[in-house]
Amino acid sequence: MAKKNTQPSSKGKRLVIPDHVVSEFDGLNTYIKDITELKDGETPDAINWLTGTKKDHIELRGGTQLLGTNRNSGSGRITGIGVGQMQNGMQVPFFTFGEKILYYNATTNLTAECSTTNILGTAANGEDVAIMPYQNLAGSFVYFTSPDSSILKVATANPASVVDLNSKSYRGLAKIDTNRMFMWQRKDINGNPYNTQLFLGVSDKATVSQYTQYTAQSSPTSNSIGTGDGTTKTFSGNVGLPIGSNNATESVFNVEIAAPISAGATVTGISAAVQAVVSMGSLSDTNKFTVGMPVIITGVVGMTQINGLIGFVVAISPSLSITISINSSAFSAWSSGGMAYPSEYFIDDQNGNMVDVAGGTGTVNYMTGVVTVTFATAPLNSAVIQTQTYAEDSSNGGVTDFTQNGSTTGKGKTYNQFDGGGTLQAVWPFDQVQYCFHILKSWYVNLTTDDTQATNLPYRSNFGIPYWRAAFPTDDGILILNNALPSKPSVNFLEIDTGVTSIITIVPAPISDNLDLSAYGFKQCAVRRFGNYDLVAFANVTNGKIDTVNTLMLARNIYSGAWDMLDYEVSCMEQYYGNLIAGDSLSNNVFTLFSGFDDDGFLINNHWTSKAYLFAEGLKKVNRFVIRGLIQSSQNIDIYFATDFGNFIKVFTVVGTASYVNTGNPNIVGSNTVGSQVVGGGNGVGTPIIAYPYEVEFIVGSDLFEYIQVQFQANNIGYCSIDQFVWKDIRWKARKSSPTRFIGN
Repeated sequence: MAKKNTQPSSKGKRLVIPDHVVSEFDGLNTYIKDITELKDGETPDAINWLTGTKKDHIELRGGTQLLGTNRNSGSGRITGIGVGQMQNGMQVPFFTFGEKILYYNATTNLTAECSTTNILGTAANGEDVAIMPYQNLAGSFVYFTSPDSSILKVATANPASVVDLNSKSYRGLAKIDTNRMFMWQRKDINGNPYNTQLFLGVSDKATVSQYTQYTAQSSPTSNSIGTGDGTTKTFSGNVGLPIGSNNATESVFNVEIAAPISAGATVTGISAAVQAVVSMGSLSDTNKFTVGMPVIITGVVGMTQINGLIGFVVAISPSLSITISINSSAFSAWSSGGMAYPSEYFIDDQNGNMVDVAGGTGTVNYMTGVVTVTFATAPLNSAVIQTQTYAEDSSNGGVTDFTQNGSTTGKGKTYNQFDGGGTLQAVWPFDQVQYCFHILKSWYVNLTTDDTQATNLPYRSNFGIPYWRAAFPTDDGILILNNALPSKPSVNFLEIDTGVTSIITIVPAPISDNLDLSAYGFKQCAVRRFGNYDLVAFANVTNGKIDTVNTLMLARNIYSGAWDMLDYEVSCMEQYYGNLIAGDSLSNNVFTLFSGFDDDGFLINNHWTSKAYLFAEGLKKVNRFVIRGLIQSSQNIDIYFATDFGNFIKVFTVVGTASYVNTGNPNIVGSNTVGSQVVGGGNGVGTPIIAYPYEVEFIVGSDLFEYIQVQFQANNIGYCSIDQFVWKDIRWKARKSSPTRFIGN
């Protein structure tokens, strides 16, 4: 790029250069090595400042807040993260490290280990884990698997309980899509790897009738309990009937009889004394029949359908003995002066609760089959609860079933991708096609309804990813870190070619032309879209060596296209109630990113450095500088100048409590997010973050220079932004240039 032929204007005996205003910001540019050739608002060197969506400002990034109040000690890294969602919309984060599966409890604000200690097993210690939330007719679940563990299953409503599906022949990296599981990097029961094949499980069950039904269970042990319709409850024991509100010696209760009773009819199983009462009067449920002596009910009344209703009153006797068996699907209520009688009907709400219209409460553990209920009125002695369930075995005709792989019915399939592309790393869909990314090449699989006519073909050479988290699907296409040529890593979108109108063509489009990524490490690269940003986590270079874990992150604003560099240390990412939670690459903890304005209690390391400004050929001085933006009272911004590529020297500090801050004009710049606890009841809406406008002009009085740079550093905790800065009163002094010229960085 040729330099502009800028010449100062003459005013009398002094030459004045026009003020230079910078109010548009264009993000990071490390591709152009001559920092004098950058755009005015581009930066060759910045950390933890984000470019605004409209390019109208830069702002200090949000902080990192520990998820939960208990910290997992020791070094390590988070090997997997996922968020399960219950039927009622509540979300539960899960994460793994070492041999452990943990979850976050928003009620207690704690993280806790699931089920058995070290359930992933020694062979899978520190191994990447695929965590897959899934909802089907059986309920809401989360599945876990890695090449050396097994497939494990958790009901989202019961996160503490894990069931090992004992899948030793099929375990690896996986995802669930279109009602089935896709698996790659599989290991069989002998530990043999299958690194260049894609495995599909069967399509999941579509109707409740396909599940196994169990009735009259006195001790439910199935993996999944259904709605509970038709639940049978049996109560027995020698007890006295409850005293009602009618008087001190009577109790009123209602019984549903299998068929209408007419005068003189015999009801099987009820003693003669009660039969006599029944035959005495009308069948209206407002009538009551009185017995003046103790009544012994020795038989069992079978009641399966509501066809009639008999009301009667019996006297209380301490020696009264009763044995009653009731099918509660046909039983509306027993009442005693407004109190619910022990025969109550609980329904599973698929969120881990047993719901009773009479006011009773209960819980159900879908993984262990344990049902616990508290009746509105205490049940009779030695009561036995029986349930009806539909049990899911996901390994038999379900989402984790690979046993029918390759059958003639088309259920499940194995796709060989043996073209020298290296290990299959990830599989993601776009435009109803599954793209399979190997290290060096890519394939695509286009499935039919039953898998029998699927297309499995190579897609592109020199287009691959180094790690299974280095690709992620978005509405615009698949975000990819292409490292098939390690000397030229680039960030791309696999997207529809807008230049083709006759057919739909999917092509990779580079989006990182402003970045030179050749010096960094992408061995464990993780990419994701979050809100307005495409994020790429990767390893920095320290003392000439690539870090062993991810220590940096690039953030691209999807609207402006501007890239910014952040120092988040992230191994994996997931969205939780609209906020971004991330597994730490250096510890066994999960953090919420872009939350607050401190990094887990520490100041955010930051700076933003401008290009080198020439203004006009020759030596000059700048006498005044103006800066404006937004700031919180707790924050300050240090301003540094460097001339002719020398050291930066602090020249001024913007103070958040100074008089040039307009505290009468508050601006909402965001809201608190999920940090140490769920904000706003878990919906991501919290206390607004307020900042105030500032504008200040200060005297510079610089030495003579040919080129000048400015650098900004926030030095405290709080929000701050820079909307504009202006070089003012620039005076040309001489045509003689500085003795040296610096090109590159």
